[in-house]
Parts: sequence; C-alpha cells; structure tokens
Amino acid sequence: MSIRVILAALLLFFGFTGHAAAQDVKAVPCNGCSSQQIKSIAKTAGNGDHYYYNLSGGTFVGYYVEKLDTQGNQYIAVPIQPEQWMLDEWAAILVFYRGNGNSLHGPVTASASSVGGGSVNAYDVVGSSQDRNRVSDALANNPRMIFTSVMSSYGRVIRLANVATPDVDLTVTVNFPDGSHAVYKFNWNTKKWEYVADSAVDSHGNSIPETATDFSNNGAGGSFSFTGPGNSNDVNDFISRAHSAGVSITNGIAWVCVGGTSGVHCYPN
Repeated sequence: MSIRVILAALLLFFGFTGHAAAQDVKAVPCNGCSSQQIKSIAKTAGNGDHYYYNLSGGTFVGYYVEKLDTQGNQYIAVPIQPEQWMLDEWAAILVFYRGNGNSLHGPVTASASSVGGGSVNAYDVVGSSQDRNRVSDALANNPRMIFTSVMSSYGRVIRLANVATPDVDLTVTVNFPDGSHAVYKFNWNTKKWEYVADSAVDSHGNSIPETATDFSNNGAGGSFSFTGPGNSNDVNDFISRAHSAGVSITNGIAWVCVGGTSGVHCYPN
C-alpha cells in the first residue's frame, strides 16, 4: 500500500476535527455547489482548514486540505466538523439573513434612550458618540441581530468573504421612532454595529450635515426644508447642528446654505 493511500485513510479515519485556531475564520461563498464541487474547490485552496457557506441553502461546511507529495500537486480534502461556536454563529446569521427577506441588508426599527432624554433620533446619532453607541447596543440586543452577541461571547467570528471584498457587508437601515433613519454596518473587527458616516436622514427627508461643508454641499449650495410633515423638533435640531459645525444661520423653516472653507452661511429660502 502506498504512503499516499495510508495517509488518505488516516485522514478519513480521524476526521481532523479541531483544526481551527482561536481566531476569526474566513468562509467563502459557494451557493448552489454540491459537496463534490466544494471538495474540488477546497483542494485548490492549499493546506489547512477551509470553510464554505451557502446562504440560500443554509449550509456551512469545512474541509481539511493537505498536500500528499512534495513534488507533485496532489491534495486530499477531508470533511471536518465545524466547531460549536461556528455553528452557533452560522445559525444566528441565517436568522438575520432570512429575517431580511433573504438579504444581508435591510431595515430594522430600533429604539434607545437619548442622552438628552426621549428616544434617539438621527440628529442624536450624528451629534453624540454616546447616542451612536446606544443604537449599536440596541442592535446587538435585537433578536434579528443576535449573532452580534454570539460573536462577542466567543470573541471570534465567521468572516463571510466573497470575491470582491475581504468581508461581506452586513448593513441595516435603522428607523427611529420620530421617522428619521440612519445606516449601520457590522464591523468584523470590533464585532459591533457602527454608524455609516453621512447616512443620517431626518424625518423631513433632509440629509443631516456632519461638517460645515456638508451644509453647503461642498460649495455647490445646499437646500434644506422643514415645511412638510415630520418631527417638529427637526428645525431646532438642524439649527443646533449648524451652530455646532460653526455655520452661520438665521431663523427660518427652509434654507439655502452657501460658502466654502472660509465660512458657510444658511439663508432663509
């Protein structure tokens, strides 16, 4: 019996469980792939443990790959049982995926108490790091995002990878009680939901400026109106936002903001 056959038999016998180190694990998508197809793909990945996921089919599998000779290019791929923490996270990710209509992106309603009282809205998210973090915590405790808590408890994550980016984007549009909204993205490194800059929109449909130049649309001129239906507090929040950004503004309910690096002024429209 050749050494190759002996090694293959030993690999199959012991199953090679427990190869994953105490760190994040990258999993590659293989939607619609058969077991044989995944096995063939695994062989091309080189020595080590490799994991593959199928969101549409709900499967998560692993293979241990090893080169059988030093001169040729023959590899053996043996199925391995993913560790329990991986299975727990995968099950929770599927809840998120299926709860968003088979998508890794979707809307979610979140309510958190603002530092200033009442519920957090999009203006609070832009202006207060504490309120941004309160929304992040609310998302982590949301049943649809429960995998965040699972990941934090293990300290390791299954990093869902694809061809174009190192990690698949997991994002949610957070709808606040007052009708405003903002986008949060899951950070694979911090294992937390984090606010996406320049994504906040108030209940009147205005993009909430974060810097002075945002008010003037980078010098091209910015328009903001609070004449339609929406949270009546939006006007005062907008004025406060302008003051905090060093923008000169006069009283009104609709503005055109102009200027550049030397200063921005919002005039009633």
